[in-house]
Amino acid sequence: MPSRTSLLLTLATPATGILVATYFYNRPLLLPKSRKISSTEELSHSFKNVSGRSLEIINPRNHAWTSDSRSITLRRSEIAKSRKDDGNEEGTEVGDEEILARFVKGFFRGWSFTPERGLLALLARFGRKFIPVGYSVMEAIGEPLSLDGLSKTHLPEKGTVLFGGNFMILDTHIAHPSSSTTTHSPPLGEKQSLGASCADTGYQDPVISFVDIAFGDDRRNFAGLHRFEIRGEKEGEIIIWYSSMSCNPSIDKAPFPKWVFGFHVWYAMCLFKDGVEEVIRG
Repeated sequence: MPSRTSLLLTLATPATGILVATYFYNRPLLLPKSRKISSTEELSHSFKNVSGRSLEIINPRNHAWTSDSRSITLRRSEIAKSRKDDGNEEGTEVGDEEILARFVKGFFRGWSFTPERGLLALLARFGRKFIPVGYSVMEAIGEPLSLDGLSKTHLPEKGTVLFGGNFMILDTHIAHPSSSTTTHSPPLGEKQSLGASCADTGYQDPVISFVDIAFGDDRRNFAGLHRFEIRGEKEGEIIIWYSSMSCNPSIDKAPFPKWVFGFHVWYAMCLFKDGVEEVIRG
């Protein structure tokens, strides 16, 4: 018969896990209580209706997919200003690229991603990948970028592979590039090249910036995409969107059971909050 201590530990472990999971899902952001996160099983407007490049790369045969998104409105005054190398604030308003770069870093560096980050690191020690990323029309560039290699002010270049080869920067678009020279992506079907910072997505709305981060492989049974997007609203406000989609590029069926999607929805909310917190704190 198990001792009382063993029984308590057995009961406490799942209970603690549930409490921790509940906290990460419901924890408040450093924002007024009236500021709410909106969630839907649809993709953002620009992702779903206008910008088809990434969707065609991920799901070239237009198979069934699952999707969801969440968004929140921020005032630019609530976002920490840019910092100098010594950590002091420059006093300048943060641009779209820096906001996205902060979100990417917070998304992958936060507590919510810790178990997955640990698994990826463990597999990498044995020369393995969880789900190797690769796309037939997108050539990877350079060495895989680690978490420490992510900048808080600039996005990685298209084709950059992250975290031992499990994610890839598929596309980017900055509404107001810092350079006067805009580089466009080559047509679909051609290999993507180094140095493209502003993608020709067919979407010319000057108020939307985004970065697409892919996972999986269009030649296998699982592929998907995270889109982090900023949309300018009325003066002084932006909406941050996080949309996610996944599919089975090889067989026209759902990529995973419904219960897995339920877990994903919870997990994605936790990751979204980590990203938003990083944007606010800088």
